[in-house]
Amino acid sequence: MGHLQASGAEVSLGDNSEHAIIGGLEGIDSGFAKAGISYFALGHLHKAQRVGGREHVRYSGAPLPMSFAERKNIQSVTQVNIDNQGTTIEKIIFDAPVKLLSIPEKPLPIEEILPLLAALEDGEINNRSPFLEIKVLVKSVDPTLRNQIEQAIAGKSVRLARLESVCEKKEGEKRVVTFEEFKKTSPNELIEELYMRMNGEEMPIELKDIMDDIIKEVVK
Repeated sequence: MGHLQASGAEVSLGDNSEHAIIGGLEGIDSGFAKAGISYFALGHLHKAQRVGGREHVRYSGAPLPMSFAERKNIQSVTQVNIDNQGTTIEKIIFDAPVKLLSIPEKPLPIEEILPLLAALEDGEINNRSPFLEIKVLVKSVDPTLRNQIEQAIAGKSVRLARLESVCEKKEGEKRVVTFEEFKKTSPNELIEELYMRMNGEEMPIELKDIMDDIIKEVVK
């Protein structure tokens, strides 16, 4: 068994929690899985998958979505039978009992989002009601934004879990990020963007490698 990130394994797009370094073992070479072992049970990554094309080296995956970045993942459990004849592995797929909705898929102005919310299913909120993420494109701070959304989903069988505001970028202006966007930005992205602003070109790969090593040492 191992709680680590094996190189070549897929992480959920936009889920920063899966990129966290676990004991300095991030990106360990999949060659660690030597012959003679019936099954390697790996943890940390939430997406069910085999590693390096080998059926017996697997992440079983999270049985429930752990974030909105995983809302499109296929949920499953892995059944492993080991006997004298060898190892058989079966992936059992099921529908998650609680859905995650992201409305819209890409940020839109609140005026375009409100009709989408009005089309949601009516009903009481219960333990099976979907969790809802809303992405709003904003031009400036709007203190009424959350109130407008809460009124729009009143009487709907959904649970508001996340409201993301994304600043609209006007041509010729520097990009401004909201706090929600900043929290999802990695140190690498921040440094590379700063380098681009100061030098007018992308950071050389040699400097990126050095920066990666420094960041890993700092966050261990």
